[in-house]
Amino acid sequence: MSALELWLVSYLANSVWMVPFIFTAAWATAAMTRSLGPRMAHRIWVAALMLEILLPALRLRTLNAGSLWRILRGLHVTTAGEGRTAITMSTATEYLKSGIVLPHGVVSAIAMIYAAILAYFTAKLVWSLWRTLLLAKNPAPIDGGIQIRWRAVTAAFGINAGIAESREAYGPSTVGLRNGLLLLPDGFAERTAEEDLTAVMAHECAHIVRRDFAKNLLYSLIALPCAFHPAMWLTQARLSESREMVCDAIAAEMLGDPKKYARSLLRLVSGMVERVPRNVHAIGIFDANHLERRIMILTGKKGTSAGALRAVTFAACAAICLGTCASALTLRTEIGTEANGTTENGRPMAKDA
Repeated sequence: MSALELWLVSYLANSVWMVPFIFTAAWATAAMTRSLGPRMAHRIWVAALMLEILLPALRLRTLNAGSLWRILRGLHVTTAGEGRTAITMSTATEYLKSGIVLPHGVVSAIAMIYAAILAYFTAKLVWSLWRTLLLAKNPAPIDGGIQIRWRAVTAAFGINAGIAESREAYGPSTVGLRNGLLLLPDGFAERTAEEDLTAVMAHECAHIVRRDFAKNLLYSLIALPCAFHPAMWLTQARLSESREMVCDAIAAEMLGDPKKYARSLLRLVSGMVERVPRNVHAIGIFDANHLERRIMILTGKKGTSAGALRAVTFAACAAICLGTCASALTLRTEIGTEANGTTENGRPMAKDA
């Protein structure tokens, strides 16, 4: 059995339970820091996504200098001779181990299925990027008053970005890694009130300023190893929602009236009679399906947090983060080598029936 197969199955076994564990901790942290605004929530969900990908891959080696690292070794899968593979799990102490022994063929099959799943989600991402390239390949330029309004909005944000129309666009969307391009559906600008069009432009300019297209691509690439996991889907949904809320806050601040911006959002959504499912990677104002929460954030009272309360909140969040990482690393699954019924540490391994 190859080392790659062992690593893949170890990563899969750990990600199955670690991803929802980290998601739950991130959800609790986001709830605690709700008063600190959408920017804090977005940072939390970005950190959660990173941890959900990295923690299942970490394996702390045993150090002769201290038993703490041996305690944190965790759950592992080992090659057990005679065509068998051992999957071992340790709890908070290295002396409490349990495991199962599977034929090499079963573990190899699991690794192949996992590799096929990774290939599927990779192909899906490549397809969405291809659709995005087609979307922005031959856009129709926009001139006249709309172009003048767009230049005024971009000037307020201090950016240089283009605007065009596309028959393939389902709604206002931003594409581009370096210089952003706002794509509007055919006829969208003509049938949209000036106030609402300005709100759209401000929101999309916020995406361009933040380089959300490039960040979203990076997050999608990073999430591929756990793209099969429902908890990862929830994490990405929360990340998308918080990103849209951050851009809502930036756009509302630029327009000077959050309630006015919220009314524009409602009119824009009500004007879109048909929502076309899309398989593209562009960033748009209607990406997150949480409009009600976005409106409530915009129209709700802006509370202020005292310095002491903020410090306590940050300390609690740090404790949750550290506790989550430590818990994940003290109870983990690994794949390694076992011979004659003993683990690679030389300790006998309990076998499940």
